[in-house]
Amino acid sequence: MVSINNDALTEKILAGERITAEEALLLYEWPLEELGALADQRRRQAKRSSYNGDGNEIVTYIVDRNINYTNVCNVYCKFCAFYRTEKDDDHYVISLEQLDQKLDELSAVGGVQILMQGGHHPKLGFEWYINLLRHIREKYPHINIHGFRDLVHQSSSISRKFLECRCVK
Repeated sequence: MVSINNDALTEKILAGERITAEEALLLYEWPLEELGALADQRRRQAKRSSYNGDGNEIVTYIVDRNINYTNVCNVYCKFCAFYRTEKDDDHYVISLEQLDQKLDELSAVGGVQILMQGGHHPKLGFEWYINLLRHIREKYPHINIHGFRDLVHQSSSISRKFLECRCVK
């Protein structure tokens, strides 16, 4: 059952209006099927008039790249073969130089987006992530950043910090 607040937020989204940080956090609580259907409906509205009226029939793509910023993780998911502890010889945290190399390679082939993902490193504080994002924004303003889904989803306080941080907008 959709509540009145969800109906009002749905109307706002379908009208193409910007949503607030608080409203964005509410979307995390919606059923995935409902959120996906809303996103698809909004996409269809936005693209309907594109490509001489064939916007809903045209498929486009972008070149992007996954970048794993660390493999150190303290969550220990049973299905994960990726994580390492700091005691493992092959653990890492990406350096800015390594990141730049990956972003230069992406840019050279026309890439415009990255997916930042990695472990839940217990020693990487919030400022480390903000500095990483600042670096990308300043040096690669053409790159769209998707990332940190698990970190942001894990904690509403982290979510709020990311949403309120002016340096990454």
